[in-house]
Amino acid sequence: MTKNKILIFISVCLLLVISLFVFRNYLPASIYTGTDIRAIQKKGVLKLVTAYNPTGFFLYKDQKMGFEYDFIKKFAESLGVKLQVIVVNHPEEMRQKLLTGEADIMAYNIPIMNTPMQFVEFSHPYVQTELVLVQRKVNKKSPEYIGSVNNLAGKTLSVTEQSPYLQTLSDIRFDLNNNLNVNIIGDSKSPEDLIRMVSDTDISYTVANKEIALINNSYYNNLDITTTITPPQDIAFTVHRKQKN
Repeated sequence: MTKNKILIFISVCLLLVISLFVFRNYLPASIYTGTDIRAIQKKGVLKLVTAYNPTGFFLYKDQKMGFEYDFIKKFAESLGVKLQVIVVNHPEEMRQKLLTGEADIMAYNIPIMNTPMQFVEFSHPYVQTELVLVQRKVNKKSPEYIGSVNNLAGKTLSVTEQSPYLQTLSDIRFDLNNNLNVNIIGDSKSPEDLIRMVSDTDISYTVANKEIALINNSYYNNLDITTTITPPQDIAFTVHRKQKN
């Protein structure tokens, strides 16, 4: 990880770190009352499923890091248990780990509104993010430059098959009278891969959460991430909904 990337990551964390002090009060009842907490404490381990990236979890000089990793580690320490990290890079696979009980809590930088609601519930939002367009830097008078959602008409925007933003893009496509081509790329690609592909001119446009875009933008000097696609949206941790007796 480059020095610039670390500095941007630290800056993002500093903007959010105050929420560490109130996190315990923000967990939903599913994981914060009764059997679930006692079972976790009895096992002695809290299982976190997250992605391998700077906002989720990563290794730097053999040190475990990541904003969401640090967040949940504090919570595990408050319970007196160890933290086990399960790395999965696709949100639907993460959700399945949660629903099958392989994980206790899911941390991924996806707005609540873009997460399937069935069988899960959410913590109190700990941060807000915006969806931004990732494009190459061009003259703002160029027809290739996208300065607003309306400018996406007639363009091709690439995402993965399991992208949590497909519904958002479908809504935008509807607003543009279906005049937006959404190019689906294989699920082996991560958001970081798509950002690199924009830089390498393999694709023209993609979308990413602002934090992910900011961190990855430090790698490339030919990208523009200033165009906002959505208003601020809530980000929260996800847990398996507790069944009512």
